[in-house]
Amino acid sequence: MSAGKELFSTKLRELEQEHERIRSRLRLCQLADRHQVRQELDCLTREIDETDAALQMAADTSHSPAVAALSAVQLEYQQRMEAILREKLPRYLHCAATDTASDRAEAAALYAEYAMDFAAQAMRRALQSALAAVELQLDLEETEAAAT
Repeated sequence: MSAGKELFSTKLRELEQEHERIRSRLRLCQLADRHQVRQELDCLTREIDETDAALQMAADTSHSPAVAALSAVQLEYQQRMEAILREKLPRYLHCAATDTASDRAEAAALYAEYAMDFAAQAMRRALQSALAAVELQLDLEETEAAAT
């Protein structure tokens, strides 16, 4: 089981590093001027585009049907959420058919809160998946030990 435990340890470190990186960037941007925020947003957008391209490649070319399916679903989710943010969310917030800067700002804040909630739920699901994998590996090891 050491390989599985090490895999999860590595992924956990990656998750912790990314979490700290996000927190740090958000803290800095809350104190930054508009130009600095725009630069950070552009940089992050490039990072997201690179990740999306890797997901698209996995969805299109992976030898594993599971990896391809999971990558495709993640991309679809992101595209649908972005469409709601751009096209529908401001209208959902106000009955009038206006699209003011205030509506867009409120919609973006709501989307950000939702995305953070979704990220927390994704972390819980990741933990659930890891624990299930560990449990199955322990069951396998018990079965193999009993057979010998």
